[in-house]
Amino acid sequence: MAKIIMYSTSIPTTMKLKADITRMKALLDAKQAEYEEVDLAVDGDRREEMVNVSGQKVLPQLHIDGKAYCDIDILQEMEDDGALSSALGL
Repeated sequence: MAKIIMYSTSIPTTMKLKADITRMKALLDAKQAEYEEVDLAVDGDRREEMVNVSGQKVLPQLHIDGKAYCDIDILQEMEDDGALSSALGL
């Protein structure tokens, strides 16, 4: 099984950010994927870890076995193409 980490925030500053976080969680939950959610509003020390992998500060981010996906639309495309389950190790 893949190591999956979702970086998000419990204090989204825009409606788009809130929607993107909700969509990412819904996608993972629909897949019944086990993942660690890191709330950077609470655990800001882990931001550096996130940026070291992705090179980006944008939220939300999904890291699967050390590979960063920083765009919910890409994840949705992967799901639509049938590639997300494989990437998640399901």
